[in-house]
Amino acid sequence: MIPNAYISSRTANRLRIKIPSRRRDADYFETLLNHLSGQEGIDSVSIQPLTASVLLIHSIDSSTILNNAEQNELLHIVQDETMPTSRPIMHGALAKSYLDIDHSVTRITSGITNIGGIAFIALVGVGIYQISRGNFAAPAWYTAFWYALNILLKTKEQENSSVV
Repeated sequence: MIPNAYISSRTANRLRIKIPSRRRDADYFETLLNHLSGQEGIDSVSIQPLTASVLLIHSIDSSTILNNAEQNELLHIVQDETMPTSRPIMHGALAKSYLDIDHSVTRITSGITNIGGIAFIALVGVGIYQISRGNFAAPAWYTAFWYALNILLKTKEQENSSVV
């Protein structure tokens, strides 16, 4: 019987497949490893029989890989609402939105600042506002300064790493 498989995560060149019905079946995963390793466009295959997981690093379209595995009756890809596919999709959507806003801010300000710089200025403003209201003991103003400093430092790290 062909086991059902689920895509647990997918990026442009990375694919993780879960095959719960074959958990701890080392022979099956070894066969799958040997078959997938021989395909052109697959850079590496990592199997984990204990977690019923296969990780593929590839340079070809993942649907080609999956179709080949299905045609060779090694697995059958199914959609199942119980698999955790919503978290990566949501994270990806949030990250894309953040990056879109970041690029827009950078373009609008002609490269003077980015979204991290805007957040830094806003948090320093919140801190100054709290101090002006006499809230020296309240954590809001120094928490805002702390977050502002962390954002500034992370932004600086990103700038330094992109220059190298």
